[in-house]
Amino acid sequence: MNELFHEIHTSERKAWRGCRRRASWRYRDWYQPKKPIKPLEFGIAYHAGMEVLYNPDTWGWARDIVRELAVQRFLDVCEEQRATYELESPQGYLDDESAKDYAERVELGKGMIRYYASLIPEMDRGLTPVKVEISFTVPVTDPVTNVQLRCKCDVCWKRWRTSEEGILHHDGLQVQFDDRLDDYKEVFWQGLPVAYKGRIDCLMRDEYGDYWVYDWKTCARFMQDDSWLYLDDQIASYCWALIQVLGLPIRGFIYHEQYKGYPMAPNENKTTRKGCKFSVSKAQPTDYPTYYKHVEQHDANALASGCYDDFLEWLQSDEGAVFHKRHKIGKTLEELNNVHENIYLEALDLTDPNLKIYPNPSMFGCNWCAYKQPCMGKQRGEDYVYTLDTLFTREPPYYLKPSTDSRGNL
Repeated sequence: MNELFHEIHTSERKAWRGCRRRASWRYRDWYQPKKPIKPLEFGIAYHAGMEVLYNPDTWGWARDIVRELAVQRFLDVCEEQRATYELESPQGYLDDESAKDYAERVELGKGMIRYYASLIPEMDRGLTPVKVEISFTVPVTDPVTNVQLRCKCDVCWKRWRTSEEGILHHDGLQVQFDDRLDDYKEVFWQGLPVAYKGRIDCLMRDEYGDYWVYDWKTCARFMQDDSWLYLDDQIASYCWALIQVLGLPIRGFIYHEQYKGYPMAPNENKTTRKGCKFSVSKAQPTDYPTYYKHVEQHDANALASGCYDDFLEWLQSDEGAVFHKRHKIGKTLEELNNVHENIYLEALDLTDPNLKIYPNPSMFGCNWCAYKQPCMGKQRGEDYVYTLDTLFTREPPYYLKPSTDSRGNL
């Protein structure tokens, strides 16, 4: 579709559902919390490595070669981020503490990618990657009439007026409406088409010719209950969008949680304990294959005599250490039709200039909110605008900037 449109993103949808005041400040007034630059955006670097692991062009290569290519890509992105940080930061270098943290997280990422790569032959059996990092843009239409939704907000008007099409209309508009261009905007101008836009991590095809959307998440703690994924509208909306764009039979999505850690060889005891040379502490980051292989090589007699049996049994149980979880969620056509309707109804609100703005206070929402201070000021009748102007930068979302290649998470 035409590149000139009003974009709706998942981040904006979630923001408006969470708190209208916060979302209005961010997405209408463009106040963004000042964020210090970081020497390492771990998630971005890790995803870069994952893209290499699932590159369709190298899917048939020897997996150990692809694994090391993925690790190298991760390292390259890390170094690029560090170089940018050192160039933009006041001191121009990493202090000792930051350098140590950077090095530790680089090692963490290398271990995580290598561990993940070892899972692929079994975990993705029968699946083939089609493409990684797929961007999509889908027109938002009325689910009943299929009429394109359009936006006539001031930002869309300004973008259209300064576009090639708007400039071509300029002379005629000036002659016909003189200084009353707002009359043209309100009466004759249709507005910019509204579109839902996003990016998915990976699209896979199974052995039956059906397709699955992949979403990779790193986490410090696994979700306890995955039932919310059946109602989650972010990845479900990606399934709907890809059907609209590609016309493929999308069956659902695979949500992969990767723990920020990886199995390591067991710690060696200072002295042999209960016949064991190596620790049987349940707190150490290891799994059955890693632990068994190491003990078999370095304490074979104790292994054969059963000294490690209880701990190995625990590692194989449901209570043992877990480093990844996968959730495969199928989606019916009815569910995806409902996703379409929900996006349309939300877009109606998000493009409504007369939408009522009010806060949505909650214990957890407010405690972690970056806009808490100006919000409290507004509630007290203080000069909250001064707070916003002082503590925040004012810039449009990344997709309204000249380049839309940014991976920023707003």
